[in-house]
Amino acid sequence: MQSNAPVSVGFSGSNPVHIIAIGASAGGGAALRTLFKNVPLQTGFSFVVLVHLQPHEESYLELVLEGGTQLTVSRIQHGEQPKRNHIHVAPPGRWVSLEAGYFVLHPFIRKTMNFTINHFLFSLAQHPPLGCFAAVILCGQLNDGAEGALHVQRAGGVVLVQDPESAEFPSMPESVLLLVELSKSCIVSVEAIPLALAVQLNRCEGLLQTRR
Repeated sequence: MQSNAPVSVGFSGSNPVHIIAIGASAGGGAALRTLFKNVPLQTGFSFVVLVHLQPHEESYLELVLEGGTQLTVSRIQHGEQPKRNHIHVAPPGRWVSLEAGYFVLHPFIRKTMNFTINHFLFSLAQHPPLGCFAAVILCGQLNDGAEGALHVQRAGGVVLVQDPESAEFPSMPESVLLLVELSKSCIVSVEAIPLALAVQLNRCEGLLQTRR
């Protein structure tokens, strides 16, 4: 039975890893490349990328992202822990959760196909790490990520969305804005997300320091 207690995700309580979940769908490949092109190497963040894929669809997202970032990119393995300065890419044919600090891969069922982002965000909110955590929703169709982002915010996490006006497919960020109250500083272009994320997580780190 899994515990709901916060975990350090493989790091000491005085130096926990910060987990950034990024969800995207239609048009998300270009948005992800742009985002990671603007992420510095030594942020210390662990990025988890979740996109919509058919169960038997081959994914080349790791190769695509590797070409535009200095961060290490790899496909998520069952039982793996999030790593600093690393991009973890969800595999096709599985949905992913984070439980007690470890990635868990679940068998694909059709009703979960369009809600893979929500499922991971639900688990992140239910099993929050000791460090800061965030949900970032990029362009895409339908509304995956909206309910998950709300759960993340209620659990004390940060939520950022791509400005719908800059999104090729704005439905996903628009759906978040219908459910989650965000300041203008959290609704930004893809290029500006890394800086906005750093600002928000610096505030989070300050709060964590006061609680230790």
